[in-house]
Amino acid sequence: MKPKNPHIPPIYLPRLLFVGLGTSLIAMLGICSESESHQTNTAKQAPKIVFFNPVIDLGRVTAGISVKCEFLYSNAGNADLEITDVRLSCGCTTAGEWTRKVPPEGTGKLPIEFHASLYPGMFIKTVSVINNDPTQPSVVLQLRGEIWKPIQVDPQVAVIYITPDSDPNTHVLVNLTNNETAPIEILSTDSEGSNYQYTLITNNPGWWYQIQIKPAPELTIGTHQGKLTITTTSSNCPSVSIPVMVVMRPTLTVSPPTIHLPAEKLTAPLSYTITIHNNGPTKVEITEVKSELQGVDIQIRPLDPGRTFRITVQFPEGFELPTNTPAVLKISTTSTSNPELFVPIIKLPVKNL
Repeated sequence: MKPKNPHIPPIYLPRLLFVGLGTSLIAMLGICSESESHQTNTAKQAPKIVFFNPVIDLGRVTAGISVKCEFLYSNAGNADLEITDVRLSCGCTTAGEWTRKVPPEGTGKLPIEFHASLYPGMFIKTVSVINNDPTQPSVVLQLRGEIWKPIQVDPQVAVIYITPDSDPNTHVLVNLTNNETAPIEILSTDSEGSNYQYTLITNNPGWWYQIQIKPAPELTIGTHQGKLTITTTSSNCPSVSIPVMVVMRPTLTVSPPTIHLPAEKLTAPLSYTITIHNNGPTKVEITEVKSELQGVDIQIRPLDPGRTFRITVQFPEGFELPTNTPAVLKISTTSTSNPELFVPIIKLPVKNL
């Protein structure tokens, strides 16, 4: 006996279709929800850098020495933290080998060495840490403190500018100030170089001294260097060295010192300018400027009366330096050390084509 064919009444067909669509929709939503959950969990996988000491105060640092310190950090994220680079604000700081990779809940360190300069005062240095934390890819750390000298020297270099007619008592005063808590004594002084003379002055015994430095007599034109070393009873600063530089300049300087003319005859008028500068202590005047050359016009103009002068020399069209006449510009002044100045006038060499 054959089974009967199943027959679903038409009235139930819409209900079955609705149930089927609903089941499919629920299944699809479940898949989407699972996919979104997976993506969300994946997106949350990231490192997070946390510094325990983003600012280090080194306090008082003695000038000229090096101080080491460490910045400590941890990874508060759930992915590996990577430190890819460390950038320093100046050459006085150097970075050691830091912990480049830190796992979640791990820690690392960044060693820094600070090299204190010889100049006292407050300082702030920055250190930029480049990493893979998406919320703070560059973290700026700070190093601060004060550079301190047990014995402060001011100025640190004794420089004296003089001319042959300068006052023989021209000098510079160098201050030595004791910044320690106990007084000191000056045990000895040692001078290198014969270009200067010095006198030690005691203003406040144990705390404040001055050194008067002046040029030695009869120095030649040029720069003369020396060094003065002072030995003290300070355990932190047993000796102090003071560089000494004496610059002897001519009273009057000429710029440029030579006039250069073309080798060929001038096809057009040519103007040449010379500047005279007075380095001496008193004002001077230019009384005369002359040349034996024919057709040359000379004009004098004070730029700063008694101090700076401009001389304009005009050469006419067709001018050519003669071979039998001294080609020189003679400048007469009221200076006792430079009463006359001579500026040679020469031809430029012929260019080979």
